[in-house]
Amino acid sequence: MAEDNSMPIIPKAGSIYVHTGNICTWDRLKHKVNQIPNFEVYECLSECMKKALDDSAKSSLQYEHSLTCCGQGDTPSPTTDSEVDRSNLKLTAKVFLSTPTGEALQDAITYIKSDLAVTYIDNLLISFPSHVTEEIVHDVWQEVERSIMNGVILKAGVSDMDKTELEALYNWAQIKPSTNQVNLASCCVMPPELVEYAQENGIQLLTHNDPQEILTGENLTQLLSETLTTRDAQGWTLHYVVRYTNLMKLRGVIKSKGYLMRALRDVRGKRAF
Repeated sequence: MAEDNSMPIIPKAGSIYVHTGNICTWDRLKHKVNQIPNFEVYECLSECMKKALDDSAKSSLQYEHSLTCCGQGDTPSPTTDSEVDRSNLKLTAKVFLSTPTGEALQDAITYIKSDLAVTYIDNLLISFPSHVTEEIVHDVWQEVERSIMNGVILKAGVSDMDKTELEALYNWAQIKPSTNQVNLASCCVMPPELVEYAQENGIQLLTHNDPQEILTGENLTQLLSETLTTRDAQGWTLHYVVRYTNLMKLRGVIKSKGYLMRALRDVRGKRAF
């Protein structure tokens, strides 16, 4: 719980990074199979931060410039796991880019590779905030293309693009998006013009039920107020949230699933509380 009247725990921190670890091993989530995505990510991030902070000497965090909270070491490494060979796993990562820049995407990819001990991501999906410009999409997709050419990503797609947006990206991109996720909650039935365009250009249409903002700015402030203090929660900007799943190809079973979150704030020139 937040201690509203207490001194802030991380007054000098300009970065918060959270990795939940493999939530498939969390007993409390096993009975919440159909949990709404934004509820799930909030609960997972909150539990991970609370445990990490409970295990920390909070007085030492006063001088830290970043806060890292990682899960209980329960995320298996797909490259070293003796039970399943990496070639038998399909790693899919969906990046909800609250700060839609190529730099933010590169940061997310770096953390995915490092924390999961993998050299490549089988399938990367990009979820943009609403009302982004073509220039922003181009900047992000150029980073996607670089990652594909470097063998870091095998396939990449987008989420919630209408026919006009998808066509603009397809016509411009050197490496075309392989998929486009469609939220049927917003349209009930896939728009015929989108279906026709996707079929003509070999783009797979998939359905999903994720909100476009899986963690809002208000959610982030509440999360940090509850796990740290109200004063610690001030001034943060959500960089991205990543949801990843490792699927065992031959069995169709999810071996691991988790969330990554990065938030930043500018503490330069600010007085430490």
